[in-house]
Amino acid sequence: MKKNSFRYIGNSLPIHDAPLKVTGQKIYTADMKLPGMLYGKMLFSTVAHGKIVKIDTSKAEALPGVKAVATYKNSSDIAYNSALRFYDHELPEDEYIFTDTVRYIGDRVAAVAAVELEIAEQAIRLIEIEYEELPAIFDVEEALEQKLYPIHPAGNKVTEVCLECGDIEGGFKESDFIFEDRYTMPAIHHGAIERHVAIADFNSAGKLTVISPNQNTFAFRTILSKIFGLSYNKVRVIRPAIGGAFGGKLETIIEPVVSQLSIMTGRPVKMELTRAETIVSTRTRHGAVIYLKTGVLKDGTITSQDFRVLTNTGAYTSSAFNVIGAMSHKIFKIYKTPNLRFTGIPVYTNMPVAGAMRGYGSPQAFYAQQVQLGKIADRLGIDMVDIQLKNLVDPESCDSLYGEAIGNPRPIDCVKKGVTEFGWIKYSKTQMSANTIGHIRRGVGMAVGLHGSTMIGAHRDFTCLTLKMNEDGSAILSTGTHDMGNGSIRVQTMIVGEVLGINPDSITCNEADSDKVPYNLGDYGSRGTLLREMQLF
Repeated sequence: MKKNSFRYIGNSLPIHDAPLKVTGQKIYTADMKLPGMLYGKMLFSTVAHGKIVKIDTSKAEALPGVKAVATYKNSSDIAYNSALRFYDHELPEDEYIFTDTVRYIGDRVAAVAAVELEIAEQAIRLIEIEYEELPAIFDVEEALEQKLYPIHPAGNKVTEVCLECGDIEGGFKESDFIFEDRYTMPAIHHGAIERHVAIADFNSAGKLTVISPNQNTFAFRTILSKIFGLSYNKVRVIRPAIGGAFGGKLETIIEPVVSQLSIMTGRPVKMELTRAETIVSTRTRHGAVIYLKTGVLKDGTITSQDFRVLTNTGAYTSSAFNVIGAMSHKIFKIYKTPNLRFTGIPVYTNMPVAGAMRGYGSPQAFYAQQVQLGKIADRLGIDMVDIQLKNLVDPESCDSLYGEAIGNPRPIDCVKKGVTEFGWIKYSKTQMSANTIGHIRRGVGMAVGLHGSTMIGAHRDFTCLTLKMNEDGSAILSTGTHDMGNGSIRVQTMIVGEVLGINPDSITCNEADSDKVPYNLGDYGSRGTLLREMQLF
């Protein structure tokens, strides 16, 4: 099929739910209210590291309107990992709904369910708690050296990933210049417009239904079934509209808490975090310390490069393995560097938990690499564009780690296109001092990064869709895709419409409901529509 023969693909069509959004008719989780619903509120740790010596909930329990108070004493004590993806995914499990040892300011201590939100808030203030404070560590390098007070029993090093190709030291010996630098990146929060919110409903038939604006309904089902000892048919996860995610809603955070409260009360419970609570108690991007050593020839050819990356995973493992693993493989695919080593160490600290965020390790690694490459270009008197073009992979390049074809990569074409469109030569030749006004300096720069699409090569990756045809030729598509406002659902209806000759507006979707749609791995890693193993039944 020729491109110009497409009826729908390549055309501009509105996002499938745009009319509902612009008219205010789109229903988000915070808008929902179930019959008999209670309101939940959480108590968070005010110390960075400490043992709970005493917790007294009697005053909160006695407050009229309070239906349940949950702590580590009366909640599920099953350990889990909030970043688990599928039923036999193996990750360290060091999280609990509540714990008697808090590991960061914002760690979960207790939760209340009450008939009104104001009563729940009042009850939280009535909980009396006494801590035995322990030494707190916030810096990853200090945490690695700390042996007397480990944040977790096995120590503060989560794992260590070591990958290399070629002869690293030999490559440095052949270099005309060697550059060594240390870079740091802070943790940052996603800042999605929609704060974290969830509703749980455990009914008399023993079925737990969770409504949550998440990015991975089937993974949430797996985690919740483990925590509460329920079979998969007894756990249903529904994803309504998502008001922003960027990776921040990929992991279970408050869903186990509202589920625990609903199980305790036998009534639906809704919990919505405030903005401050969302920032301190949910997830961040991994902060990092990066040591980078690069050897180059006089003409700018990179001969050897050595990365040592310490990521700050915060108080619990969460996505530590996933992010450092993704980062470790990306650097072997961007440049034709013959000698390359990566050492990555996720580290526990008494900071908020780090998880998935857009880029998944790319911003940390390529920030350091590109800043140093700019420094090298300046030192050698070579234009930044020229040093990029000399070293970037070309369409025939292979992954330097495994020797596998990368798949027709075109970063060189992208750089050349950018040079033309931006007018790089004109701007790059202008001295920055010519654009100085007082203490303000204006300049231009460029950098190259890399990001993967799909989980192929990392772990299983597939998604299934079902299509029901109606008598009049319209259709209903059932998909596990979690549209986050980026139009993934519209793209799927366009693909189906193109193949079957149906107008996409005649295709309605059932979305991301673990009881009603086929399995989907989740939406992350830019896999929403780019997937080699998509099956339509």
